[in-house]
Amino acid sequence: MKNKTATEIQSLIDKAKDLYVLYVEDEKDLREKTAAFFGKIFAHIDVATDGKDGLEKYTKNPYDIVITDILMPRMNGIELIENIRKQNKKQEIIIISAYTELSYLMDSIKLGVTGYLIKPLNFQDTLNMIRQSLDKLQAFREVEMYKTKLETI
Repeated sequence: MKNKTATEIQSLIDKAKDLYVLYVEDEKDLREKTAAFFGKIFAHIDVATDGKDGLEKYTKNPYDIVITDILMPRMNGIELIENIRKQNKKQEIIIISAYTELSYLMDSIKLGVTGYLIKPLNFQDTLNMIRQSLDKLQAFREVEMYKTKLETI
């Protein structure tokens, strides 16, 4: 089991080595611990302390994946995602939240997020969600490359 998990993590690291991630979380201890975990997978990770800080960073920098909490001061995660969607309809987004209320889940579905992880994070669920996002990004990039090749013919 350890070898399988180690192989899985190494595969994620290999796929994520050039990706930029924005992680938005207002709870300091959780933010630091989770950012450290994501830092073991992604080579480039920026951290924001709330939705407004996250949107400011997002507006200034390109990110492959945005990972956000929902309930935060100044701007919540749903508002952040709505603002991101105005700039980039295809942005890869994952929600991490302690809240399981149906309204948040429905809003996240309407906004087209890849996934919704519940706090406290389950290690395997988190790895699966990251893999799903990486696979989605890879497929999207392959389609874009194929379109570009077709346009040159």
